[in-house]
Amino acid sequence: MSDKSILLIDELYRYCFDKREPNVELRTSLQAARRFVLDDGMTEFLIDLVWQNMFGRVLRQSRHGQPIKPAAVGKRTFRMLDNMRYFSRLPHRITWFEFSAEAFTRRQLDIAVENKIGADTFVDAEGNRIDKKSHDEILESSKGVRYGWLMRQIGQSETSFDCTSFTGGHGPHPTVACCSTMWDTETNVLPLRLEQPLAERGYDSGSELATGMRGYKRDNVGFRICGARDHGVSLIEYRSDIQASMRDQFGRLRYVWVLLSTLNKIPLTGERVIKPSRGFLARGTYRKFLEHTMITLTVPQKQRAVFARKVLGEIARRRAHQVRGHWRDDWHQPKGNKALWIAEHQRGDASLGFVTHDYEVRHE
Repeated sequence: MSDKSILLIDELYRYCFDKREPNVELRTSLQAARRFVLDDGMTEFLIDLVWQNMFGRVLRQSRHGQPIKPAAVGKRTFRMLDNMRYFSRLPHRITWFEFSAEAFTRRQLDIAVENKIGADTFVDAEGNRIDKKSHDEILESSKGVRYGWLMRQIGQSETSFDCTSFTGGHGPHPTVACCSTMWDTETNVLPLRLEQPLAERGYDSGSELATGMRGYKRDNVGFRICGARDHGVSLIEYRSDIQASMRDQFGRLRYVWVLLSTLNKIPLTGERVIKPSRGFLARGTYRKFLEHTMITLTVPQKQRAVFARKVLGEIARRRAHQVRGHWRDDWHQPKGNKALWIAEHQRGDASLGFVTHDYEVRHE
């Protein structure tokens, strides 16, 4: 991607100044966020991580003619989802991630060919088989489109977060989902009410729909409404839009949790901060686009599947442990400021055991 490319966050930030529909709250969030852009290689690797997590072992067993036990597969997958959720805290209180829809979709479709799921068939984002014509149409419709996730810590909670999805490049203005995904990394009750989807295809809870896994029922995972009903929209239409928004985000948390839980375990190039030289005129003032950090993967393409299994294996083996309270740098201030206090909390899967660390203080 060229440094001069117009990103989704650029479109969104400019649109926040629109005189007809100014959005001060969103503008403030974008300005306060730590902003990351994934290059195409990192975006594709995100798909590899999810596939290795959700389907990798089953596909390998199938290729080798080994028997598959659905109950065992489900239990193992639920445990992996819980492990990823435990580690899915934000690197900053407000965080923005953005990536190419074309790179995301192409890898999503082509990975079926690599795993020999039918000679002339592909799969869509929900795992459904589609024919070649539909495959080409879906790929064509994704060109020039970008996805963005605005993630926020909810209130004063140290463990509750939400993710609002944005799409740009397929219309005159970026669009936003009227429902956000929401989760708690521990077993705490979420501070906001969850919206439940209508039972469809066996997914009768928000946690099942948000992760794309039947049977994964958690009281602190699901969707919340983030968009108010527009003037002139009937209550029936509004409720219908909410249900459609939840369906459109089928399996979204698979990718969100994989990204957050593995970000510090993936070899990346040195952080490259992009400071845009261009901007736009809004309300009589020239405003520059927001700077962001480009995330570039350094794992060679042929080694990605093996490395994905290694990264996910580290998450799967993590036992529960207590993280002591500590000071962390506030990225708004100079490095080494240690201005943010992170409260003591538990991380890891308690069902795998609990590790206790004793700290000894010595005076010399």
